[in-house]
Amino acid sequence: MDWSIGDVVEMLRAMSGILLTWAAVLAVFTGIGLGFRRLWGLRTVTADAVLGSFWTGLGGVVLLLSLWHLVWPVRWPVQAVVAVAGVAGLVGSLRPLGDWLRSVAKQHRVVLVAVAVVAVVLSNRALGPCTTHDSGLYHLNAVRWAERFPIVPGLGNLHTSLAFNNASFLLAAFLEVGPWYGRSSHLANTLYLLAFLLHVVLSFSRMTRARAHRTVEAVFYLFVMVPVALMVNRSWATSHNVEVPVALVLLVAAGRTLAFLTDRRSPDRESDLAVWGILVLLVLGISIKISSLITAALMGAAVVVTYARRCRHAGRGLGALGWILVLPALMLVVWLVRGVILSGYLLYPYPVGSFPVEWRMPADLVRQAREAIAEDATEAFAQKGLADWVGHLGREVLMPAVISVLSAAALVRWRKRFDRGLRGAWLVAASTVPGIAVWAVTAPQKRFVFYLFWILAGVLGVLALSAGGFLASRRRRTVIACMLVALGLVNLEPDEVFHGPGADGGLHPVKTAELTTYVTNGGLALYVPKTGTKCWDSPLPSTPYPRPDLRLRRPGDLASGFVIDPSLAAPLTRPAASVSP
Repeated sequence: MDWSIGDVVEMLRAMSGILLTWAAVLAVFTGIGLGFRRLWGLRTVTADAVLGSFWTGLGGVVLLLSLWHLVWPVRWPVQAVVAVAGVAGLVGSLRPLGDWLRSVAKQHRVVLVAVAVVAVVLSNRALGPCTTHDSGLYHLNAVRWAERFPIVPGLGNLHTSLAFNNASFLLAAFLEVGPWYGRSSHLANTLYLLAFLLHVVLSFSRMTRARAHRTVEAVFYLFVMVPVALMVNRSWATSHNVEVPVALVLLVAAGRTLAFLTDRRSPDRESDLAVWGILVLLVLGISIKISSLITAALMGAAVVVTYARRCRHAGRGLGALGWILVLPALMLVVWLVRGVILSGYLLYPYPVGSFPVEWRMPADLVRQAREAIAEDATEAFAQKGLADWVGHLGREVLMPAVISVLSAAALVRWRKRFDRGLRGAWLVAASTVPGIAVWAVTAPQKRFVFYLFWILAGVLGVLALSAGGFLASRRRRTVIACMLVALGLVNLEPDEVFHGPGADGGLHPVKTAELTTYVTNGGLALYVPKTGTKCWDSPLPSTPYPRPDLRLRRPGDLASGFVIDPSLAAPLTRPAASVSP
């Protein structure tokens, strides 16, 4: 470590900037979520309310960005709108929020210290470089398109990967402001990680109290510390890889679904809000990555059906269900519309819902993009063989698979002691099975659905511990909590977690590509990497796969969109085999 005092100062300054930015974004998003609570007639503020408000606030912001981006680029005006909404939400809940903060500061100082330690360690991790293949291939370019232009029709014709309808890129573009312009990869995924780790800290605190509260949910969050640790290790943490946000959003949704399905209280406004919040998260997961669609849909159906049954048994009407479904349905519709604009299809790269628009991607190009995803996994299997491929699945898949098998065996042994009040947990576990089955026969790469394996392991682990009586006393809960936290911590790799000062004001800079210019037969000039397939954060329009038959819908206007013109007669170019929608 050959660092000067100036290097250390730069590193600490960068970490401070990250911490302050996270604090501002967390406060604003939580304020929006608290505003939603007030709309439901709820004014109490608790730890659950604050953490839940961040995630529902995030869903509301993503919806706003999705709508805004249909007309305008994601720049300072929408940031100002979000900031005003967040501050208004905080002001509206100022008194109960202040009372809660004073209570936490007085009674839970150890929790505050733990939160501070987690935030500081993660802020150092956030200094790291953006080195993932897909970020160089298209993530950074997708963020730049969102920041520079309104949604561009037929963007997938320029580069097939840009047609992946990933809502997380909108949040990344939202963070491209002021000193963070071109540096949002240091903020976005680590923000999701920090928000999730707050659940872990709260869960540990609850497990060690004399009177446990929401024990099932708390144990689940502690169980899934391992995949979070593995994500912190990887360069995913400081890139725009969609695996991080979709995994964390689905893990939080699963935890909240588990809590709802195992809580037998009669429906009230809190349960209405809980169902609404779960559905918002599930739709958010789908909009971040389409591969979560099956599990999210099944989990959402289980929540809605359970809620409707409870309302019927309580003699309560289903009028609230209509209001519950409005925002999630709007989020889903807007996401589908965005998919049609980007590619001409509702569920690209699947040829579902084809629309006869001028910019619709050719069917062969869509098929090749879809096959490339499967080939990436099947080729890896063919090259490695069964034994090596199983080993390649590593801790992301093998560890939860082993935990699931052992937990299932324990449940069989202790089946007579099973708490029937936890039967709803089986619905959460069952919702992961079809998604895993589809993964196994289509694209069995661990990064695609590792979080489904951990949801299954977490739920079965919770049920096994409950049936075995390990959650019955404070002492046992404390031992279990310490063991689960230790399991998560031993999976951290210090060499990957800690980063020294980088050359970009303490941050490690994003890579750049050496470019050349390619002019299509339609007269469109494209920036193309001289070598390889990575454009990184290149000027627009850039692509590693230039096509002579590509043209703009309106000459000279990038915002008008891109069209494949058959009259320019060019062979199709195979998309990159390592990307995933």
